Amino acid sequence: MAVTILLGLITALLAIQTLVLLHNLWYWVGRDEPRGACRPALSVLIPARNEIAALPRLARALAQQTFSPIEVLVYDDESTDGTAEWVRREGMRWGLRLVPTRRRPAGWVGKTWACHQLAQHARGEWMVFLDADLEPEPELMETLAGVCGVTGASLVTAIPRHTAGIWDGMVTALIPFSLFTLLVLRNAERHHHRSFSFANGQVMAMRRAEYRDLWPHRAVRDAIVEDVLIARMLKRLRLRVHVMDARPVLRVRMYHGLADALEGFSKNASGICGGPGLAPLVAALLPVVYLLPLAPAAAGSLHALALCVWTGALVGVSCRLVGLPAWYGLVYPIPVALAEVALVRSLWWHRRGQVRWKGRVYVP
Repeated sequence: MAVTILLGLITALLAIQTLVLLHNLWYWVGRDEPRGACRPALSVLIPARNEIAALPRLARALAQQTFSPIEVLVYDDESTDGTAEWVRREGMRWGLRLVPTRRRPAGWVGKTWACHQLAQHARGEWMVFLDADLEPEPELMETLAGVCGVTGASLVTAIPRHTAGIWDGMVTALIPFSLFTLLVLRNAERHHHRSFSFANGQVMAMRRAEYRDLWPHRAVRDAIVEDVLIARMLKRLRLRVHVMDARPVLRVRMYHGLADALEGFSKNASGICGGPGLAPLVAALLPVVYLLPLAPAAAGSLHALALCVWTGALVGVSCRLVGLPAWYGLVYPIPVALAEVALVRSLWWHRRGQVRWKGRVYVP
């Protein structure tokens, strides 16, 4: 009886996730982004820590844009791999300017401090914060400027296309699954309740004057996952967020290999799940909802087998939407198990009071 009730509850949850996915397919996927004829001047701001492998590729792509930003500023966040030296040596060739590094005060996370410093030097009407591991197509800046010029939003963020190896891709798979089946993107753009807050810190654009009224990175200075908190701050002020479909013009490979991906998601997982208050609940529910039906399905339960197939279909469609292989849905227990490992590890780091990332230890 207990198993029957549990399978019924899982059925209800999957039905809700399916409705959310269908709504997002109708509202967001493939829509025509608004384009303004008048394109504002853009300042591209790149926080960089140990990005010597990625930054040259991004610099070349920015130099080939059909609509050029007025400046590309890089802040070196105390790199140890020669990032700053490369910018000093090659920056003029690629149109980069290095912002002077200042000592990071206590209470600031490296990325929020870097973005705060960059924002103080920007001259463009709109400031575009880009992570160094992004790979833009030549039309990115033109598309982004057109969107910024007409949306009326205070923050324009974007969802790119993902590339990955097999194992880092499997760790990444639960991100689009959670995004497209648990978040109504229309509400993320139009509803002011904090539960619908979303932003992708890889791509965030704000009007310079408005940014300097709010100084959002200063407001979330100690946040390891700062993007969603900035979106939440804007919603509290009843300001709008626009989630741009950047898949045709932007791609990203977030991590390289299983160990790198687990390290990265262990840093972010607790914050993505709503912080140390909600994350333990998510960690408890994740295996119950998505892995528990495997046992009765193997024992011959057609209801449980249908739930497994249903979950796999949702994972496969969500992955396909961002460029990851749809066949991840066939092996969805592996991405779920890897996500659980990263989340439990994240909770342990927060309980211990030490979160590790790129050679630093942060106190959450």
